[in-house]
Amino acid sequence: ALADPRAAERLRSLLYDPALNVRDAAFTALARLLEAEPLNAAEAGLNAPSENVRQRGLQLLVAEARKTPIKSLDDRPAVMLADVLNDSFRAVRSEALKAALNLKVGGGGASTLRFVMRSQHPDVRREAMTEAMAGVGDPGGWDVLFEFLNDPDPSLRTEAYHFAARKTKGLE
Repeated sequence: ALADPRAAERLRSLLYDPALNVRDAAFTALARLLEAEPLNAAEAGLNAPSENVRQRGLQLLVAEARKTPIKSLDDRPAVMLADVLNDSFRAVRSEALKAALNLKVGGGGASTLRFVMRSQHPDVRREAMTEAMAGVGDPGGWDVLFEFLNDPDPSLRTEAYHFAARKTKGLE
C-alpha cells in the first residue's frame, strides 16, 4: 500500500515464520503485491520451507499456467512444475503430478508422461507408470511403458516387465 520496494523481501522473510497463520498471511500479501508478476509470487511460495506455503505456491503456478497454456518445456511454468515434481513433500509433488497431467505439459499423452517421469521420486514415476499402463493402447503408450524397464527403481522395472509380459501374449 505504501509502495515500499522492500515490501516483497520482507514478506518473503515472513514465509519462514514458525506460525502457520503468519506464513499464510505473508503469502497472501505477497501474491497481491506481485499480482503483475504471479510467477514470481508462486516461485517464492515454492521455495518456502513449509508444505502449506509450497502448496499455495503450486496453486498459484497452476492457475497462471491455465491462463497461458504451456507451449514448450522451456517455458517458465513448465520448468517450475518440473522442479515441484521433485519436491521433498509427497503431497506437494503429488499435486504437481496431477497438475502436469491436467495441463498436458509437453503436449499430452506420452509426452506428458515422459515429462513426469523425470522426477527423482519413485512415487511420482509409479503414478506415471500407472497412467502409462492405462494408456498402452494410445499412441506411444507401449514406448512409454518400455522406458520403465530402464527406471532406476527396481520395483518399477519389475512391475513394468510383468505388465508387458502379461499384455503382449500373442503379439509379435
